Amino acid sequence: MKKPIVTLVGAPLALLAVLLIPTSCGSANPEEAGYDAMQAGNHSKAIGLLGEALKAAEPGSKKAHELSVARCQSLAHEDPKACQEEFLGLTAKGLQLNRKDFEDVATALMSVTAYEQAAHVVDKGIKTYPDSTRLPEYLTKLKSLAESGEAPGLGATLTGLGYGGE
Repeated sequence: MKKPIVTLVGAPLALLAVLLIPTSCGSANPEEAGYDAMQAGNHSKAIGLLGEALKAAEPGSKKAHELSVARCQSLAHEDPKACQEEFLGLTAKGLQLNRKDFEDVATALMSVTAYEQAAHVVDKGIKTYPDSTRLPEYLTKLKSLAESGEAPGLGATLTGLGYGGE
């Protein structure tokens, strides 16, 4: 007796569908999926996923540090003020931010023209790492933007931080 063609074709297709479904939905790991979303420019998704991964990370660990900074970098694209506040608040949570952390978050803020928020991050970075060479370059760029009038309000922010600017 012949088997119907649907039975012969249907079973392998069903098996194939079951095998492909998990890979088509993306990573089940929030950390990996968060970094993937960040790389793809989907910062709102990255913020949520990296936050989820951060909850699972051991507080004060290297992993928590990396996730916190990455989340702030994505936050710069969605809410620069919240990025500034959250990033500068990380030290109060016991994280020892390094020079690169300040540079990376300042870069993210400057890339979205959030110059006033970047100025606060650069200022704290310079005060924390006075031997940095890159952070003073950022400050010079910010001063130049303030002097040119390209970033209204930045001059007042720089003056408030003690850098003149207007």
